[in-house]
Amino acid sequence: MVSFISSDIKDIFTIKLKTRQDDYTDQFSRIFMVKMFMVSALVMGFDWFQDTVNCMIPDIDLHKVGEDFVHSACWIQGFYVYPQLSELIGETNYYGIPKDISKNGVNAKGQLCEMKQGQYGEYDDCMELRRLYFLQYQWMPFFVASAAIIYYLPYIIYQIFNTDVQSLKETIQKEKVNGGDIVENFFNYDINTIFQMRFNVLMNLVVKILYLAVNLGVFYLTDHLLNGGFQLYGKNWLDWAALPNQESYDFKTGTSVKPGDVLLPTFGFCEIYESSSTKTFKYNNKSKFICEISLNVMYQYIFIILWFFMLAGIFISAFGILHNIAGHTITVIYFIRESPSAKALFRSLSFRECEYLSVIRHQDSQLYHDVMERIRLKRPELAKFSVNGKINAPPLSALNCDTYKETAFKEGSIYHGNLNML
Repeated sequence: MVSFISSDIKDIFTIKLKTRQDDYTDQFSRIFMVKMFMVSALVMGFDWFQDTVNCMIPDIDLHKVGEDFVHSACWIQGFYVYPQLSELIGETNYYGIPKDISKNGVNAKGQLCEMKQGQYGEYDDCMELRRLYFLQYQWMPFFVASAAIIYYLPYIIYQIFNTDVQSLKETIQKEKVNGGDIVENFFNYDINTIFQMRFNVLMNLVVKILYLAVNLGVFYLTDHLLNGGFQLYGKNWLDWAALPNQESYDFKTGTSVKPGDVLLPTFGFCEIYESSSTKTFKYNNKSKFICEISLNVMYQYIFIILWFFMLAGIFISAFGILHNIAGHTITVIYFIRESPSAKALFRSLSFRECEYLSVIRHQDSQLYHDVMERIRLKRPELAKFSVNGKINAPPLSALNCDTYKETAFKEGSIYHGNLNML
């Protein structure tokens, strides 16, 4: 079984090195992050099927309630800790659990106390400790698997609004293809309208915004589902790891709680209510047990890895948006500041058409020159950019779709700019 899981993880993490249509900033979220969440869900799921909740049951209680029933009931009901005890580490043996489990309150002096009901239903100088319940171990693998699907959704939208570029690539790969067919189908405003091309450019920007929204959304959703303990989890873990060993792990001498236990405690309280009734006998009782949830140990380490990659995904997707906007801005500024002929070229070719030319030039330079010449013949306003009756096509180094470079022509000379033509 372990070898099967290892083989699956290896297959998932295998990334084929090939040219892809979307940007590298987008590929980080839709390929790497998807794989990270899939592997995490697979590891969590394997542990989820194998592990159980185990509770400490005194011998005196065994005759009242079965051991198997306690374990199953506590797994279903969940468990709780007292998070306020993180400030009273010396009073605990496990995070959120007092040494004396009967002490469920704190007095005005900050000392633990046992709540005893007074004459009028009030508690004398003892305020009840706040309970924080944990049931994430029941459904966490399913949430992580769902997050992988969420990360992939923007790419589906990207595919919908980039069918023209994909169709162009398939057309170029045909055995018999000429520039006339490409110009007629992709540079013809009757078939491929200006509005449609501009809308596709806009949607590419929207997709990048969606990648950022997905990264932020999954991050804060995870934080919400983990009771607000995930947002600073990585930072807290680094601070804790820098502490001396004894101070990090010894509850008697330590001053800091392990961040993983704050996020998902491995020990907690479980309360079970027993009740039975017959014609001659009635029985009601409440039992309180300390249970261990070893599943959370695995989850703690998985989430520390995911925290760093989710944070990286946020910054990378934000950079992708800025890179896209900056590319368009540089394009406009560059052409506006150039000669009238460069401005005319800017008015004649849309951002989308420039990307078409970039794709063609990258795959077939001879076909690219043919397409450029046919565009010149189809659009008289580009004739001024020709040299000896032929349009001056830029070299491969000047038109590189991988580095977002495009070229403007000015009366036989070539101008280079760091452009992001979509």
